[in-house]
Amino acid sequence: MTMRQLSRNWNIAIAFFICRLIFIISTPLDGIKSYGDFVHFYHLAQMGVPFIDYWVEFPPVFPFLSWLIYQISGEQEHVYDYLLLILLSLFQAGGLVIFSKLAAKIKPNIESWIGIGVYFIINLILPYTWWYFDVLAVTTLLLGISWLFEAKDIRSAVILAIGALIKLFPALALCLIWRYRPGKRAFLLSFILVLIVTGSYLLLYLVSPSFTKASIISQSRKGSWETIWALLDNNYRTGNFGPEIERLDAEAAGNAIGNPARISPWITIMFFLLIGSYFYKQLNGDQPIVQIGLLCIAFLIFFNWMPGWSPQWILYLIPLVLLIFDDMEGVIISGILALVNLLEWPVLLSRGYPWSLWLTVPIRTIFFGFLIYIIFLRVRNISIKCVNHIDQANLENQ
Repeated sequence: MTMRQLSRNWNIAIAFFICRLIFIISTPLDGIKSYGDFVHFYHLAQMGVPFIDYWVEFPPVFPFLSWLIYQISGEQEHVYDYLLLILLSLFQAGGLVIFSKLAAKIKPNIESWIGIGVYFIINLILPYTWWYFDVLAVTTLLLGISWLFEAKDIRSAVILAIGALIKLFPALALCLIWRYRPGKRAFLLSFILVLIVTGSYLLLYLVSPSFTKASIISQSRKGSWETIWALLDNNYRTGNFGPEIERLDAEAAGNAIGNPARISPWITIMFFLLIGSYFYKQLNGDQPIVQIGLLCIAFLIFFNWMPGWSPQWILYLIPLVLLIFDDMEGVIISGILALVNLLEWPVLLSRGYPWSLWLTVPIRTIFFGFLIYIIFLRVRNISIKCVNHIDQANLENQ
């Protein structure tokens, strides 16, 4: 990367952070928090040390960060809110720098500006980027991908493990490690990732076995929500748990929420793994855009298999889509993703229209399937050309 590109990337990050500060300063705090989970995060932080004084439905990194911010804020809610907003904004600014590097690597400079500009705007205006903490995991995912492209494999495995301790989704990048690294190398990197994640939970378990165990099992007891599977189960709700006070009771984490699954995800997993293996084998090229395409397909298949869906999870898809597609294609796809999910939450569900899931869920599910298809078509030709070029080069060398 040239000094000019590096300067450009950091200028983008600084511009974003200034715009976000203007937004924070000029907008009432209640309007910023709006339909997000800031109140929930603050109430959890009030309850003590996560995993030790109570169970929590999230992996450990964010709950401990939240508790630390609570301590620094002097237990004042408005100070806590502003500090958390600044932390999220800093991660978003860093994510823009990493995205810019990836865009410059994958696309010609003249094209990369469009995707960078769109991603800048989405980070600035899409409320999912500050209502929830997923931007922390998205930034670690992008950094892990960037380091894989730079052959900094150990660093990549470590940062992806940290991402998995924020939200499990960055661990899906293991598909790139196993597809584009030799077997022994892939095993080593996977071992590092798994060791960091399991070691962290083991340490917490040794300190507080009951609340750590409750935290781990809580998600599996949540049932289905906002998916095709939830419609089959007659679960017309969001993925929220009950009152925070329940987290003081380790036994409460095992209480089932909603109706039981009519079709167990452990039955459907083989079908989705077969679909994934097809794309895994078909996309042979090692060009960055092919790897991004494979990862995006893995996310889409995984999200269609999952019993639950949270609208803010589009934050994992949008940067990948913008890296794969050119010009207005990426803008339109990202816009559809944002509009459909904003329609679901907060527009309809927050107003007490659970029947609306019969509208938004099928649209999203079908669109995910369509997106898998068009991504595959786009990157397959690049993959074939890459493989043919390698084969031709080998023949010439012989």
